[in-house]
Amino acid sequence: MNDSVADLTLTQDVKRRPNDPSLANAETRANPTRLKEAESSHSNLSKRSEILQGADAAVSGDRNVDYGPPDADFKTTAEFWNTYLNRVLTRKMGSTPIDARTQTVLNNLIDSWDVGAMMMLLKLSRISWSPQVEDHWMDSAGYAACAGECIDLHMHPEHRTS
Repeated sequence: MNDSVADLTLTQDVKRRPNDPSLANAETRANPTRLKEAESSHSNLSKRSEILQGADAAVSGDRNVDYGPPDADFKTTAEFWNTYLNRVLTRKMGSTPIDARTQTVLNNLIDSWDVGAMMMLLKLSRISWSPQVEDHWMDSAGYAACAGECIDLHMHPEHRTS
């Protein structure tokens, strides 16, 4: 067993049984800093796992029932955003003509995975205001997972299950 695993195991035992004198071994008494480091490492891993598990529950649970598969949902959102951005561009450009190639690019400017990335940017904006809100971190991880699935399905259509 390596030192970090031993420290983590000791930390977990101490947390479960803080008044147990058998856990006050010579190593802990001789090096209380190692115990504090192990406690800190354990709590960080737990928070990371908690956030990722929360994101997994959000994207793997009833999400498809409520919103459809991410690739279909994000594709629809991308189409709406492309339409909206085209109208904004048309309004701002006025009577300036747009060539056919540029119009084709504009009509397909945002892909399904871009929706996930842009939703992550929304969450990052919210994090800048309230970083203590755990939901922002979970949602950002969830959007990353969904966007990753979208690009995977684009690059590997054989991965589609339905």
